[in-house]
Amino acid sequence: MPDQLLAVVGHLHVAGYALLRGGSRPAARTAIARALERGMSVSVDPSSAALLSPEFLEHAHGAGLLLPNVEEARMLSGESDAERAARALAARFGEVVVTRGAEGALWTDGRESVRCDAVAVEAVVDSTGAGDAFAAGLLAARMQGAAPDEALWAGAQLAARAVTRAGGRP
Repeated sequence: MPDQLLAVVGHLHVAGYALLRGGSRPAARTAIARALERGMSVSVDPSSAALLSPEFLEHAHGAGLLLPNVEEARMLSGESDAERAARALAARFGEVVVTRGAEGALWTDGRESVRCDAVAVEAVVDSTGAGDAFAAGLLAARMQGAAPDEALWAGAQLAARAVTRAGGRP
């Protein structure tokens, strides 16, 4: 990652695919390390439960926010309950936001938890990109100083827009 880019941003978000694949993992780990050296916050979205292994937790080391969906949270934590899974992962990452599809989302820092309902839509056209849209809304709100409940709501609103269009474009 070019140092010039790191100089102008305050947060690094890493798609888990970059950490899951051996070819891209070194660059993703370097980006995380450089961001942390500069005092930036870092988040990671696991991206795919099917590709996850316990080693993923080591690859994502340094991130302060993990953004798994329910299936990913269960796989990474070994817990079947979403809230217990989130709390277990928060012990390692500091903060966890579990997206729960039509059931909304859950934030925890391991001590407190906040839930947010999904935003109702007339019809779901395509759920592709809903998680990415949620992350974008949540992270943008967090970067502006929003509290967890406000950030969850911002993410839910953008995800709702994404599911009403083909191809996940909010």
